[in-house]
Amino acid sequence: MGGFGGSASSAPASPKGAAAAAAAGSAGGSFSSRHGSPSSRARQGYPAASGPSSSSSSQQQPAQQRPLPPVGRSKSATGPNGLMGVGAASGSGGSASGAAAAGGQRPALPPPPTLYSDPDACAGCGKGFGGVLGAVLGLGGGSGYVTGMNRKWHPDCFKCGFCTEPISSGRGSFSYQMHPGDPRPYHPDCYKHVHHPVCTVCGTFIPADRDGRIAFKEAGFWRERYCHGHAEADIVRCCACSRLQKKGEEWAPLPDGRPLCLGCLGSVCLDTADAQPLYGELMDWYRADMRLPHTGGKPPLLLVDGPTLNEHAAREGRDDSAGAPVFHVRGLCVATVYTSIPTIRRGNGGALQTIATALSQSAAAALGGGSVRCDVKCILLLYGLPRLLTGSIMAHELMHAWLRQAGCVGLPLKVEEGLCQLMACLWLDRQHELLAGSPDEQRLASFFSYQIRTDTSEVYGDGFREAMEAFQTHGLTNVVRNVQLYGRFTPP
Repeated sequence: MGGFGGSASSAPASPKGAAAAAAAGSAGGSFSSRHGSPSSRARQGYPAASGPSSSSSSQQQPAQQRPLPPVGRSKSATGPNGLMGVGAASGSGGSASGAAAAGGQRPALPPPPTLYSDPDACAGCGKGFGGVLGAVLGLGGGSGYVTGMNRKWHPDCFKCGFCTEPISSGRGSFSYQMHPGDPRPYHPDCYKHVHHPVCTVCGTFIPADRDGRIAFKEAGFWRERYCHGHAEADIVRCCACSRLQKKGEEWAPLPDGRPLCLGCLGSVCLDTADAQPLYGELMDWYRADMRLPHTGGKPPLLLVDGPTLNEHAAREGRDDSAGAPVFHVRGLCVATVYTSIPTIRRGNGGALQTIATALSQSAAAALGGGSVRCDVKCILLLYGLPRLLTGSIMAHELMHAWLRQAGCVGLPLKVEEGLCQLMACLWLDRQHELLAGSPDEQRLASFFSYQIRTDTSEVYGDGFREAMEAFQTHGLTNVVRNVQLYGRFTPP
């Protein structure tokens, strides 16, 4: 967004000087907008944006509020006592809306000034301009005024919204800037610290092009902006939350080389022992909150490296071609499916006998019958992820385990993965409620939940949305029962 540019002057308090100033006109503001505005996205309680996107600014030039001569810091048109007798606003180039410097967070600012309504009094303190005698007696707040924001001010009352220092010394012309939607005036240099976007990667103000436009890329959910000049190969992203590594920030890479940001490092689950307390919480959540106890027992949970996870996924015949942005090669439920179909065979004496014949999982699914028994061997999770991501993957894989222990096999992939994603999202939403006193952790929970909600893949994304719609309509118990009976979220 652009910035208002203001250049104003002090005015004499004497009647003659005041009349001259009034005849000439007081300071006004001209406004130009040059902004980089990423496309808005609908959201349901979660910040929008997913994945890196390119945002460029579009230049707009609204008409000035009134025609004003550019004055800068010139000493022309001075009044009888050497102070400017007329204020004027000079249009200044705006910048991309940066309510954020890097990371999208605005610096802490003092509250905006409350303006007094009397046009003949100081807008800041409400006192009049009492001239020399008033200044001596302390009745008028001083012998002069400055004009800014189309109002009169005592010089000490017209303060910068960032540094809180007076914008004008009361002598000569001065400049200030404002931003659409922000009622505070700023020194031009202070304005940049509040509203000019800063590159997350290199920490510098994102430069404008020859036309005054500021173009940048924006890294998804976190609204982290960075210069177009940074090659994607040179940008380091956290393997868990996708945040960008800032200049001068030291990250601790995992033993396998995956980069992990400082925010995720604080709750990282590094080995199998680290994950056991969280695993106990998830089992209790399934039993007490979701009413889905694992009647087949608590499967062993192991944290493993990527190659081990991929190896077992291949053995299980897992198909990840549909894509799973959050859970792809990060978790696996290892189960053995036993099925028995009564078959007739001739015995040694020629008599016919009924014998239970074991079938493979694929054969059982194809035949659609027989008694099915599944033995969940273990649950494997990728090591080195933060607690919230580890827990959401546990919730996902535990739903696979529950279905296997219930003898539910051969489900459509979209139905089974959609239901598992639903459980992961419900657990994350519950964590968001429980973490009310930890805004950083809440934000991280929102990110992982947002990834699930905005996934565009057919199996995981569409499957989740269909499962969520059925859950909101029928409740979890009925959805799970429908999946068991009909292989779908709703009855036929």
